[in-house]
Amino acid sequence: EGCCALKCSRCPCQFCAWCGVDCGADAHRHVASCAAKPAGADVYYPGSRQDFERAQALHRAPKLETYLRTLENETRGSLLRDIKGMLGELYSQVLRVFGV
Repeated sequence: EGCCALKCSRCPCQFCAWCGVDCGADAHRHVASCAAKPAGADVYYPGSRQDFERAQALHRAPKLETYLRTLENETRGSLLRDIKGMLGELYSQVLRVFGV
């Protein structure tokens, strides 16, 4: 219902929408103090969808960059072209990092 303490529809696990960590039976305590939650965000609710997606992009960027560094240039370029639409604002940031 908009809360960042998410519950799996297939099992009793709950996890954090900000960072994706599995929190066991109750994610609320973790969500309230999650390091991936942007400064000024509500304790449990992400605000607008755009705000949430921007925070997610910032959280995912270092992980994506680390993975992309493991690929050869040709493979990396091909992958980036294939997933461009899924990356949104993150796409231009990744291009700057790799000088593509």
